[in-house]
Amino acid sequence: MPTTYSQAANSALRVAVAGEDFPATRLSAEYCDALHLALSRAIDALPVEGSMPRFNEFRLTEQGIIMVTCFDERSKEWLTSQVGSMSPFRETGIRILEGEALPRLRKMVAFVPGPSEEGVDLLCRIERSTPELRTRFWKIRQVIGVPGRGTRLILGVDEESAVALQRLNFVGHAGMSRVTFWDPRHHKGDPGADEAPPTEAPDGATEGSASQASEEPAHKDVNQRGQDLLEFLISSGLDILNRGTKPTFVTRNRQKMIDITISNSWSSHLVTNWRVSSEVSMSDHRHILFHLETGTVPEEREYRNPKLTVWSTYKDILSRNVGPPVRPHTIPQIKSSVKNLTKAVVHAYYEQSCPVRKVRSRHSVPWWNPELLTLRKKSACAL
Repeated sequence: MPTTYSQAANSALRVAVAGEDFPATRLSAEYCDALHLALSRAIDALPVEGSMPRFNEFRLTEQGIIMVTCFDERSKEWLTSQVGSMSPFRETGIRILEGEALPRLRKMVAFVPGPSEEGVDLLCRIERSTPELRTRFWKIRQVIGVPGRGTRLILGVDEESAVALQRLNFVGHAGMSRVTFWDPRHHKGDPGADEAPPTEAPDGATEGSASQASEEPAHKDVNQRGQDLLEFLISSGLDILNRGTKPTFVTRNRQKMIDITISNSWSSHLVTNWRVSSEVSMSDHRHILFHLETGTVPEEREYRNPKLTVWSTYKDILSRNVGPPVRPHTIPQIKSSVKNLTKAVVHAYYEQSCPVRKVRSRHSVPWWNPELLTLRKKSACAL
């Protein structure tokens, strides 16, 4: 459930485009691209007058649905009216899901005993050994190696698989291993899947990194405080954004990863290129850097500043291009002289004396619009 105003606003403006008989039918990447192009062309065909539909997110999820975050309620209404009624999508049977109908991934913890392995390999093995679980639709949030025991996976599980896990008493199989699952939010399953032996590590809340399947799994110890923190984050719907195993805390005789970056699930996908800087920070803690993808790029436009015109250059070029004056005697000669003079003036000014400059718009945030500009001017006049 959303816990802040921004989350509630995003939830109200977030919809999903799904197959008519979802989850039986799942949309493909090709269909997602075709729908994106068709909607963009529909926006191009709208009249310039009035507010245009705007969107902050359009992506295909692991569940085979297209998640769309609308900029405002008007954009949401436009999208709802377009989807399903535009060619060539009438025969495909798609519909809009919103509110409680939106499919959500349930957070769970799985423990796979045995040698530490990549999360993707483990999920493939789980689905082969336990076909009731559709792990290809799961999302790996974190992979944590437990030395001498196995691998702990922090997962996002689709609702159908979650129901299947309840029927299986939260037990699955992966090759030679018996996999146990734990639902921390509802306190169901095997709590042992979310436990780790306590170790002596008094300086770190969580030592080692919690990484995605594409990253190198952590092979460090996890102490009890870190385990408690991890359980709290999972039950609160929070994600750890740390990547890799580079230490964040460095002293003369110790190097540890004790700093973590936390985000809610609504914005975790916007954070990319998380890394620990090697630059000296004048502290035992290293700088943590990352990119925040807002989906907008400051608008770049061409601009000429007449105040910066080099008038001496303009006069020299114009005198060379015009040449000595010639008196026209016929209408065609007058038109030709006017055309040549205009061309000479434009060339002398635009091409040489006042070159074009590229500037970026000051308003790079996605929510700024002319209506807000008008309101700001009114509020300034009222003061």
